[in-house]
Amino acid sequence: MGDDLAIEKAVPIVNALLDFVVWLVPVTMMLNVKFLGWKQKLLQVMLLGLGLVACIPSVLRLPNIDSMKKDISWHGVVVSLWME
Repeated sequence: MGDDLAIEKAVPIVNALLDFVVWLVPVTMMLNVKFLGWKQKLLQVMLLGLGLVACIPSVLRLPNIDSMKKDISWHGVVVSLWME
């Protein structure tokens, strides 16, 4: 039973970290491109910065994971709203 609680906490944390890594990899690759000027790089990084929108719900649902163990039918709604 204790392992289930650890998994319930670990999975959302890993998801949030992976969302950030998936955003960070193309941004760092774009900064290393040699044939683009700094204006084009800035524009591309700003465009890729919209990918942070995917990171926000992942981070915002982390505090609600602990409240789900109290009453999953009530608190689970808040978490599921951030998952869609």
